[in-house]
Amino acid sequence: MATRTTRRRFLRQCHKAAALGAAVMAGPSARAAGLGANERVRLAFIGCGIRHKRQIAAFMEAPHARVVAVCDVNRIRAERARQLVEDAGGGRPDMEGDFRRLLDRRDIDAVIVATPEHWKCLITVMACRAGKEVYVEKPLALTIAEGRTIVQAAREHKRVVMIGTQQRSMESYHQAVEFVQSGQLGRVSTVRSWTFENRGSEGYGNPPDGKAPPELDWDLWLGPAPAVPFNPNRFSQFHFFWDYGGGWQCDWGVHLFDVVHWAMKVDHPLSAVGVGGKFACRDNTEHPDTFEAVFEYPGFVSLYSYRHGNDREYEDMWYGNAFFGDKGTLVVNRDGWRVIPQPINTHDAKGAGGFKMPAVTKPGTPVEGPHQQHFVELVRAGRQPDVGDVETGHRSTIPGHLANISFRVGRKVYWDPAAERIKSDDEANNLLTRPYRAPWHL
Repeated sequence: MATRTTRRRFLRQCHKAAALGAAVMAGPSARAAGLGANERVRLAFIGCGIRHKRQIAAFMEAPHARVVAVCDVNRIRAERARQLVEDAGGGRPDMEGDFRRLLDRRDIDAVIVATPEHWKCLITVMACRAGKEVYVEKPLALTIAEGRTIVQAAREHKRVVMIGTQQRSMESYHQAVEFVQSGQLGRVSTVRSWTFENRGSEGYGNPPDGKAPPELDWDLWLGPAPAVPFNPNRFSQFHFFWDYGGGWQCDWGVHLFDVVHWAMKVDHPLSAVGVGGKFACRDNTEHPDTFEAVFEYPGFVSLYSYRHGNDREYEDMWYGNAFFGDKGTLVVNRDGWRVIPQPINTHDAKGAGGFKMPAVTKPGTPVEGPHQQHFVELVRAGRQPDVGDVETGHRSTIPGHLANISFRVGRKVYWDPAAERIKSDDEANNLLTRPYRAPWHL
């Protein structure tokens, strides 16, 4: 039976993670003083699932990067990743099934962690202790306490740890954020974010439990999560099971909440409430397929919606952010951004007095590439991130976690950002951490 894990014990034990399994060398392999002008950063990919194609392509476009190894608990996925590197002219990288063997190597400077959320804290902390720089895909971790532990490990070991919030490196998002911050929208009192899809009434289906395919090390895939039989949906749709993911409100939400925090110059909500349920899809995933969250911030309210039963777009976007000011509304996603002027007086039949501002439409800029290349150059220079820093990524992940906690306990939660605790709610605070399955001990 799993024992209760307090936050203090969790934080103390997490720093012991590197002692687990194979011994991990603590010496810096990334040449902390900075790489020479002609030296390339030697990369290893840990986790070669749905994102690996774009990630490998993006990192290989960086002129000062070289992929030397790929790792996945699924042999077929690892083989495909290795083939991608070869086909792109990057040579034949080594292939591993256990990430710990990569962390032992001194010829690897940085790792790209693209595993399910339940593995990210362990791998990232162990990588920091092994002297590796880390690019970790969002969301940062499965729990809030894990996210803070990753930040602490990055700072303690003076590692470059960057989160994959690519919008921070997109010129079009910089333009949109600057427009919001310019005051031209007037007083922004409401921000809305959304992710809409239609999975159909059967959703992801109801495949039965069974035997894991021979190419998959199911026990290692589970890692610190509870031991359960293999199920195709647990493996391929892990985002929607509580033991492995935080749903779209964490996976997609972190991108959207990050834009809210950035544009509105805030870094934490005051409170959160999440409501929803399994109303649309008859499948065996655990997360709600319909979800609404409301976050209170100083001076404005932020709303987040996702649904899997209807993909009717909002402002012609299936995902995005909308900033509502008394002079106009700005909507933005990766395809671009635009401003919709607001009539001076809504109650005038024709908006007497005209508009306070002209309409604006701007196209998007490249999504993949700039963020990853920025990481490579940071590693070469031995500098900490100015965009996508792990602390910022941690804080942008918290709203999704709080919405989930509110949903699970069935009430509004109030956040104490200094203590990173929920105020006066022991049941909710128990969800800030999670028990780990032996031998991982976190």
